[in-house]
Amino acid sequence: AGGGGGGCGGCGGCVDDLFSTAMAAAAAASSSSASAALSSGASSLPQLEAQKGLAAQEQKKKVSAVKKIFEQEATTIMIRNLPPSMQTEDVTRMLQSYGFAGVFDLCRVPRDFSTGRGKGMAFVNFKSVQHSCLFAWHFHGFNGYDIAPATHQGRDANYDKWRRKHKNVKDKKMKPWTGV
Repeated sequence: AGGGGGGCGGCGGCVDDLFSTAMAAAAAASSSSASAALSSGASSLPQLEAQKGLAAQEQKKKVSAVKKIFEQEATTIMIRNLPPSMQTEDVTRMLQSYGFAGVFDLCRVPRDFSTGRGKGMAFVNFKSVQHSCLFAWHFHGFNGYDIAPATHQGRDANYDKWRRKHKNVKDKKMKPWTGV
């Protein structure tokens, strides 16, 4: 399906390490959230338990997002809940500044052609499933972002889909970044 299916050599070790880390983090969230809740101002046991449950729930969502990407061998992910002011260049810079430079080959932020504003989502194709899983682990829930596998997988499939719909677009800001 995805076009990555093992990416860094296919042994699965990267993803096994990722899931081990994810499970350990989920367990730690439920135990360490108590001290974090106390230091953040939880003054009663019910408040403490509510914050503890919320942290564990967020970790489970993150693990679920990564697991879905891994099971579908998805190299192309969709990022939801982006601010409408975010453009392709902004997402590309964000990816590069967080250490993902050189591991993705397509970034596209759909925009409203009449206003030029983003539609609150982006599509990014990573060069391997391991990289897309790692991205989801780091960014799912960050600033409210929701990370999920995209419907169309692979750089070429996504670019061709865009190109078929928007053949005559001249403005570079409206085009996907393809790394070339």
